[in-house]
Amino acid sequence: MDLSTLDILKKGQIAVACNDAGAANIIINWLKFMPEVTFRVHLGGPAEALWCRAFPGTINYGLDDAINGSSMLLSGTGWATSLEHNARYRASNKGIFSVAVIDHWVNYESRFFRNGLFIYPDQIWVVDKYGYDLAKSVFSDQVIKLMPNYYLDEQVRQIKEFEKTFLRNTEKKNILYALEPIRVSWKHDEVIAGEFQALDYFASNLRDISMVPINIRLRPHPSDNPGKYDDWVEQQNLDAKIDISEGTPLFEDVAWSDIVVGCQTYVLIIGLTAGKRSISCLPPYAPDSLLPYPEIEEFRKKTKVLI
Repeated sequence: MDLSTLDILKKGQIAVACNDAGAANIIINWLKFMPEVTFRVHLGGPAEALWCRAFPGTINYGLDDAINGSSMLLSGTGWATSLEHNARYRASNKGIFSVAVIDHWVNYESRFFRNGLFIYPDQIWVVDKYGYDLAKSVFSDQVIKLMPNYYLDEQVRQIKEFEKTFLRNTEKKNILYALEPIRVSWKHDEVIAGEFQALDYFASNLRDISMVPINIRLRPHPSDNPGKYDDWVEQQNLDAKIDISEGTPLFEDVAWSDIVVGCQTYVLIIGLTAGKRSISCLPPYAPDSLLPYPEIEEFRKKTKVLI
C-alpha cells in the first residue's frame, strides 16, 4: 500500500470531480485525513449531498472553474454518468495531472469510455488488493496504485462504537438489505428491474431458510428516488417486520443488523469487515457475483445460509 502517494494531494490546489457515492466516500475520507489540502469540487448525483454533509458550505463549481488553477484532478469513475469522464477529458486537454479512483470490481473498462472515446488518467487508484490485481490485469499499460481505504476504516470504527450502545433483541435476527440500482432485467421475459427481481427472490425464499423470527430493514441506494420501494413493502405478506431506512447513517444500520444482504453492493464488504454475516441475494438467473471476497455467502446456495 502506497501511503506516500497521498502526499501528492498536498501539492497545490486539486480539482475533484465526483458523481457516484462510492468514490466520493473514499475521496472525502482522504481529505478529512488531510485537512491542509485545498480543493475545488465539481459534483453531481449522490456525491453532491455526501460532500455537503462532510464539508458544509462547500461551493459546487462548474467544471472549468473547478479545474482552472488546479495542479491535479481527482475523479470518481461512475460508469452510468459522464460527469467524471468529461472532467478527465478537460484535464487531459489542459495537461493537468489526473487520478481516477475505482471503488468496486465491475465494469472497469467501460468506466473510461464514452462516445467512442477512451480517456484514461495518469494514475488509477484502488483501495483493496482485489481491485489492485484486477486493475493490473485490465489496464496493463496504466499506472495502478493501492491506496488506504479510510472510508472503510471509519465505517467499521463507527459500527463498533455504536454496537456498544445498541440493545440487541437476541430472540430475533435483524437483516439489513442494502439496495442498489441494477438498471437491467436478468430475465428476458420480464421488464422488472434486477433490484426488484432480487427482492422478490429474497422474499419468496425467506420462509424456507429462516428458522427464527426476523426483522428486515431496506436501505435504499443514495441514487434511489424517495419512495421507490414503498409499493413493494406494501405488497409483502411476510411473517416479518419490514421497514425502510430513511436518513439513518450507514454505520447505524449495519450495527443494528445481524446479517447484511444485497446483490453486489459495497455495503456487503463493510458488513463483512465489521464482523457481520454478509450474503449476496443474486437470484439463480442472475450472472455470477463479481464480489471478490470468498467469505460472502450466496443466498441462492441456500444450504449455506440457513438463518
